[in-house]
Amino acid sequence: MHEPSPNLMQHANRLPSVAGAATALALLTALNFVNYIDRYILPGVQEQVKHEFHVSDAALARSPSGSSSPTCWPRR
Repeated sequence: MHEPSPNLMQHANRLPSVAGAATALALLTALNFVNYIDRYILPGVQEQVKHEFHVSDAALARSPSGSSSPTCWPRR
């Protein structure tokens, strides 16, 4: 058997790994899912938070995640 040419080996070393790309895709997808779910945690438990901490609707709406407003809306 003969050894592959050095040029072919250099080219193969520069190709991205499919396993690495799949790992990166899975990681980014998981992070995006966590970010998506995180936005809906407070609105889902809003009534329990208001009752437990005796917070008004206005104070809860000023929280960082807001009551139901997207994060792209300017805060007042």
